[in-house]
Amino acid sequence: MAPTATNETPRLSVVVVSFNTCEVLAECLDSVFRDLPDFGVEVIVVDNASSDGSAAMVAQRFPTARLVRNPRNRMFSAANNQGLRLARGDYVVILNSDTVVSREFLETLAWHLDENPDVAAVVGSRADEDGTRWTTFWPQHSFDDLLRILFPVIWLKPPVGKQMPRVDELPLRAVEEVEIVSDGCVMVRLSALRELGYYDERLRLYYTEDDLSIRLRRAGWRLASLRDAVFFHHGARSTRKHPLTAAAVMSADRMRFVAKHMGLTRAALLAPVAAFDLLWRWHLVLRHRLRVSLRGEG
Repeated sequence: MAPTATNETPRLSVVVVSFNTCEVLAECLDSVFRDLPDFGVEVIVVDNASSDGSAAMVAQRFPTARLVRNPRNRMFSAANNQGLRLARGDYVVILNSDTVVSREFLETLAWHLDENPDVAAVVGSRADEDGTRWTTFWPQHSFDDLLRILFPVIWLKPPVGKQMPRVDELPLRAVEEVEIVSDGCVMVRLSALRELGYYDERLRLYYTEDDLSIRLRRAGWRLASLRDAVFFHHGARSTRKHPLTAAAVMSADRMRFVAKHMGLTRAALLAPVAAFDLLWRWHLVLRHRLRVSLRGEG
């Protein structure tokens, strides 16, 4: 029997952008439909011209999900905005297609927004394959932070272990007020997003959550993290398939983010370093591919 969502006016909208992640997308949608919360839920999937049958799978296995088929890859921000503009719930969950959630998780985040009308967005903790739990928030980046991300300035290879801290590494309270929340799995008041005008589509794939969080806080909203609300995340299933494209988009989005929030002067200072960083990343990827190709021929 195909999974269904309630036909009533939804209290919660779930928006998932898909790009060639058919297998994990099915797992993600299964997790949403498997045990729906008591309140009304609608699911919106925006497929970015996947070539792996993702859209057909959604249409067949999840017929009650609203499916948007894009003729080309519109990337993260623009595709999410398509879903957000269709959403009818009081709250919306923006989900990466490689996440897995539970009824308890969704209800806990919705309850927190119910009880805290000045909070616009709330996240939980991310669990990986071995059960380790990671935080999904961070302090607002300074210009120095962004310079340190550009690894060729100091290292000849990317630094190791630059992930967000584990939950057990920080003295976290059950509820933390935070500055930047990850948008890989976040519940947001739809009214707050509408006030802002949704995502800034000039940031196509990266620094989207940084920009959105800054804008929400400037508008007077608070952001929260719930330590004990846990979801699962496979991680980077779309971008890891296209590392050269991802590196170029990341570099361009970083420059746009700096120009928008830190000024054109700092963007100009960052530009040559960012260009070198991008060329070095491409060099590493292409060198790896050449080595793999030569081993295959041998």
